[in-house]
Amino acid sequence: MTDASLNAHPARSAGLASFRYMEEKNRDAWLDLFAEDCLFEDPVGSSPLDPEGKGHRKGDLGAFWDASVGRGNMSFEVVTSKACANECAFLVKTTNAIAGLPLLEVEAFTIYKVNENGKVVSVRAYWEFDDITHEAFA
Repeated sequence: MTDASLNAHPARSAGLASFRYMEEKNRDAWLDLFAEDCLFEDPVGSSPLDPEGKGHRKGDLGAFWDASVGRGNMSFEVVTSKACANECAFLVKTTNAIAGLPLLEVEAFTIYKVNENGKVVSVRAYWEFDDITHEAFA
């Protein structure tokens, strides 16, 4: 995924920036990617990160960051991505090293959707929470 032409699609660019900012622990830049009316579902449905399964809105993303991204050191391997219209689907392998816990590893299908300004309006990540350690998010 080093070919610069892969970044040309707005939704692909936003998704790749999101992964990069999480790796860099750049909370402010990550939050700035999202539109005011965004819906962030990672994972889709109920989980310890979203017990009601309603997803997170812009005002909730800082708390999401603090509960997951900010607690460890994340890395992402984008296996492939496919962009269509204003969306891009990624197959991504994610690891998160949180002190005192086993290395958290998950493979996910994640779909980023952007508006006409390139701001993220939707993230839907499909992965199985049972594949990782629940106490990491207690």
